[in-house]
Amino acid sequence: MKAYIDFVDAWLDAEVVSTRTKYTERDMVKLAIGISKPKKMFKKGVETTYGRSFKMSDAFWESAEETLARHHRRPLYALVRHAADIVVAYVGYQDSQMDGHLGQRYVIGRVDGELKFVAWESRCSTCVAQGADSPSCSECQGRGWTPYRGSDRVVLGDVIEVERFERSPPATTPSALQILGSLG
Repeated sequence: MKAYIDFVDAWLDAEVVSTRTKYTERDMVKLAIGISKPKKMFKKGVETTYGRSFKMSDAFWESAEETLARHHRRPLYALVRHAADIVVAYVGYQDSQMDGHLGQRYVIGRVDGELKFVAWESRCSTCVAQGADSPSCSECQGRGWTPYRGSDRVVLGDVIEVERFERSPPATTPSALQILGSLG
């Protein structure tokens, strides 16, 4: 799992730089360079939330410093290896107002021999990632997670290995505790 840990750590570090660039850089070329590294870690066709319009409103720039002050490196709660050599990273949010909450899960696979994020999903907003308890959920059809634009639903298969990270803040929401507790 070391290669996956290193991959996710590199992405989380690159995401911090990308976020800082998003809220501070007014030069279009420097903006494009600053947000490019984390984007390259995703399989082509999988959309990300990195970037912004070049021309931003005065209100954006006036609130940028305050917004940026709330952001930090996302916590990595767990890496879970599934059958077919798929690994899923369970992460929190960058915004400190959401500390302790399980945010998204990122599916890692190999693309042309390289590790890449092949899909990512957010907790279902309808059943709040309680899919197993509400199989009739109209949004996630009982999975508890909904794919982000450009991401396909990935069949994960059986859990082979779970690695939790004590360096993360504790997951305090009931749904996060249930999800992480159910990983084995």
